[in-house]
Amino acid sequence: MTSALKDKTLTREKLQRLIDQAQHLVAPAGAEAQASDFDFTQSHHFGPKHLSIFESFAKKLEFQIQRTFETLCQGEFDIRAASTSQHYAVALAERVKTQQKKDFFLPFAIDQQPQSGFLSCTPTTAMALVGYILRDTDFDSQQRELSDLEESILLDVTTAIGEAINTAFHLAAGPAFQLANRFVVGDWPLQCVGLEDLFSIDIAITGPQNPMELNLTVLASAMDSILGIQTKPGPKPSAKELSDRILRTMHQAPVELIARVTQSTMSLNDVMNLAPGDILVLNKKTVSPLDLLINKRPCFKAFCAKSSGKYAVVIAPHPKD
Repeated sequence: MTSALKDKTLTREKLQRLIDQAQHLVAPAGAEAQASDFDFTQSHHFGPKHLSIFESFAKKLEFQIQRTFETLCQGEFDIRAASTSQHYAVALAERVKTQQKKDFFLPFAIDQQPQSGFLSCTPTTAMALVGYILRDTDFDSQQRELSDLEESILLDVTTAIGEAINTAFHLAAGPAFQLANRFVVGDWPLQCVGLEDLFSIDIAITGPQNPMELNLTVLASAMDSILGIQTKPGPKPSAKELSDRILRTMHQAPVELIARVTQSTMSLNDVMNLAPGDILVLNKKTVSPLDLLINKRPCFKAFCAKSSGKYAVVIAPHPKD
């Protein structure tokens, strides 16, 4: 027999001892899961694996732009494809319209797809580029708008840089560019304005005078082959394969058959082989001859019959035939 508790009073000290004992029974907390923040407002077309390949392409890009600069400006320049970023078109378009109203954008087509990318520069870089071409060391210190002639010079040098970038893409087995013949200023230069993935490269240029920066932005898909995403289409089907596919689809296409009081579905292959003398089993009794319609068009006459004890009709030629 269990003996009764001698002291049932719960004191503060007893309660504290019970709490201390219970704490020893609680399993220790495990290590917190290590998870990096994921920004859903930013495009993630390329992952770290793809971006690690960019350095090889960056060297081609830097070399081609450097050679163009040194030819045009007769000086030594250091070119760096400094950083990359990914954007949704809607977010970048909003930034351009609100924060880059005075920037110069030279749009271009990619593989004949119009307005698929652009090369841009700020007004400060634009002044510096024109100053290098004019051999005017104080030109970039003037804070003013470019004249028509100066903007034409800027277009020429920007187009030359764009051709150098096009060469780098060609050497990396990328797509071809078709440059526009005028700038877009203060407005979004691309057709895409939604959730299209864009890839941007900031190009830093250091020369004898003030540093400059250009921005190259393209549809992310234009970088797929360069950064290791294979998008080659499958083999083109032959004419015979296409014909066989069409026939298979036609044989399986459902065709509605209506015989006044009932309807059923047959495959097109069965309908094509339907001939006078064939028997169609129905789910309702008929007492008079019927018109058999195929896709609501009279094709056969049907007379009442039975087949294995089931209601049926016998197919006969239509009087109109």
